[in-house]
Amino acid sequence: MIDFGKLLDNQDDEKPIFPKEVFESNVRDPKFSYLRGDQEKILEKWFKQRDLKDNIIKMNTGGGKTTVGLLILQSSLNEGVGPSLYLCLDNQLVEQVLNEAKGLGINCVTFREDNEIPTEFLNNEAILVTTFQKLFNARSVFGILGDISRPVIKIGCLVIDDAHAALNKAREVFSLKFRSSSSKYKELLAMFKESLFSQPFGTASDIIEGRDKYSILMVPYWSWIERIEDVTRLLSSFDDDDHDMKFKWHLVRNYLDQYYALVSADYIELVPKCLPIQMIPSYSKAKRRIFMSATLNDDSSLIRDFNVSKEAVLKPLQSDTFSDVGEKMILAPYNVSKDLTADVLARALSKIVGYNVVTLVSSNNRAEFWEKNNFLKPNPNNIVETINKLKTSKGNHIVLSNRYDGIDLPDDACRILVIDGLPTTTSLFERYSIFARPASRIMRINQAQKIAD
Repeated sequence: MIDFGKLLDNQDDEKPIFPKEVFESNVRDPKFSYLRGDQEKILEKWFKQRDLKDNIIKMNTGGGKTTVGLLILQSSLNEGVGPSLYLCLDNQLVEQVLNEAKGLGINCVTFREDNEIPTEFLNNEAILVTTFQKLFNARSVFGILGDISRPVIKIGCLVIDDAHAALNKAREVFSLKFRSSSSKYKELLAMFKESLFSQPFGTASDIIEGRDKYSILMVPYWSWIERIEDVTRLLSSFDDDDHDMKFKWHLVRNYLDQYYALVSADYIELVPKCLPIQMIPSYSKAKRRIFMSATLNDDSSLIRDFNVSKEAVLKPLQSDTFSDVGEKMILAPYNVSKDLTADVLARALSKIVGYNVVTLVSSNNRAEFWEKNNFLKPNPNNIVETINKLKTSKGNHIVLSNRYDGIDLPDDACRILVIDGLPTTTSLFERYSIFARPASRIMRINQAQKIAD
């Protein structure tokens, strides 16, 4: 007699853990018919050293990093190393990853309106895709060190997409900014006025009187340390309506002695010398951490601020070839002819039909120039619809303001890309760093990376 029970043993429940087998076992969209050679090689390298806490994966823009990250997370889930978390820079990129996961046949979830952590994620049934800020904030639903109001969520495998851009987001999370109109600005300025005047007097005077909007001074570290208790008392008294402090204070309050204090006429910014990353246990204690990065970056900052292992930085996982780099024609029109001004180019590009044209500008003021030439500027609420429109239709003319990082526009989604101006710095610390180190290779790499992503 046939024992049908033996035919239904546990072998049928075994899930593949080798990434290529995970890929091939899923029901996929036809556009994901095979893994690219570079994707396959990097996944093989990762699998051999998957038990290392940290791995940096370097792939060129357009090389398929998202697919690699999702397959790593699903492989870890299948192996029993869960829960698995995929972090993106913003909600638009979350939608992008969820759509790709659907095409790959990988089960993913994100946060619902009730803001509760999905049970599918906690039960290792699905990958959670969310924004970087969801994990990194003082009221994180994943829990923070020393806060007993929420349990700390243990993470098995964590992928951080666009790791260097995420690092900038992390610095924002651990930084405090006080505008000149606020009482905190005025009290801090009064506290350190004498030490500011000990620096170039004319600059200090113009900053304090609000006449110079461009200069920056740093509070000397000895003055900062002398008054650190007074600073802590001052900053701890904030209203619940102060959204920025509410989502930052508990992360920074015990580490202010390790901060820089930068002063301008518009605001004061407090920036950590080294991020107190241990305050986010779900990150610091994750069993596997994958940092997705493009190939241009200097990775030393990942050691200092993300506490990434030195070995991971010295031996990143990357392809031995450049087959994932598409052919591009790069033109600098003004170097070709002085007659090719922005006005001439904008009028000419606005008349192009049959192709999508996207212009990147550094500010909303500059975006207005392109809008006058029939380019559409989406607002933050409809950026996702705009990107989907680019991917599903042709003949669109779009201008994006200060959105150099992370947006994926493959193939016909954008055949002509115009970069009208370099990315602008968004913090006093970045501006001060460029001023202090104008010829720095790292500063140039960081700016180039924003464009390359």
